[in-house]
Amino acid sequence: IMETPEMEKERTGKQSKTVRRDITTLITKGTVTNMKMNTGVYSKFCWAICETASSSSSSSSAAASASSPSPASADAAGSDADAVVYGVCVVDTSTGAFHVGEVLDDAHRSKLRSVAHAFPPVEVVCQPRQLSQATLSILKGVQPPGGKIRFVTLPAGPLGKDAAGGVGAFPGEDGGRALLSDLLGQDTTGWPQPLQSLSPSAMSATGACVAYLRSMMIDCETVQLRNFKPLSAVSEARFMVLDSQTLENLEVVTPLETGIEGGKGSLLAILDRTVTQFGKRRFRSWVCHPLRQLHEINERLDAVDALNSTGTRRRETFLLLFRLSVCLSSSSSVCLSSSSSVCLSRLTFLLS
Repeated sequence: IMETPEMEKERTGKQSKTVRRDITTLITKGTVTNMKMNTGVYSKFCWAICETASSSSSSSSAAASASSPSPASADAAGSDADAVVYGVCVVDTSTGAFHVGEVLDDAHRSKLRSVAHAFPPVEVVCQPRQLSQATLSILKGVQPPGGKIRFVTLPAGPLGKDAAGGVGAFPGEDGGRALLSDLLGQDTTGWPQPLQSLSPSAMSATGACVAYLRSMMIDCETVQLRNFKPLSAVSEARFMVLDSQTLENLEVVTPLETGIEGGKGSLLAILDRTVTQFGKRRFRSWVCHPLRQLHEINERLDAVDALNSTGTRRRETFLLLFRLSVCLSSSSSVCLSSSSSVCLSRLTFLLS
């Protein structure tokens, strides 16, 4: 994106007579920060992922081969040998939300399947020839409607302190911490809580994601929002966990006939009456993660009854929410500082 005089005036409040032509942002389908440029209705996630063999699987397979196991134990050892550990960082650049963590998976990659359906990627940052064929098949199986997942590698480094210099190499744990320190400060105690307890593989994937965002010139505006969450953000105590096979067989999100997320025939398409991207994302999360606690279900139903009790309140609340979503998706700081605050104060009064 090339900055125009009007864009410079909006950003700085001043407009120069001479314009310095520089590239200010690089946009790919996984690094869209302006919601006006997001043509889809659901989140577009960019992944950084690294894959290593589980240490327990390596030791168990070695022990099995040394002790001449029976056929049954040999099958179990072979299954353990296929167990893997993933370091994963998922980011939605349009909202600045990061989901980071480590996934200890079995030979069938069942946990990776569930994560891929919860955060379907449109772009994946990985190291050259590092992902197994089984992993690639799972990621390609949730490719976005009308297109394919874009697999990319990091450009030649260094992209930050101690970052690896090889083409496509991930920065490692130390390099990941160095990249985050540049943006969040040297004092790690002030970092968001999910970043303070990351495993080495998860920190390496997070560093690779930050390095990729830096190469796109959007690392500051996304990372410095400090919106980091654990990858396993769904609480099994509060929500029913639906694995990928259940979501597919029940056609909750994607109909089997077309394979398009939110397509005609899926439960999501039948129930979804939202009109904003914020609403569609939230409703998709509700459908994929049903509540388990009775009191929380009743609280949600009571909120619906309260809005339906008076048509005037419902209409005004709808209009305010719509105006607020427009303000939040706007790049204008004036809109964010004035109109959104008015909407929020009025909403607080209506819903109190």
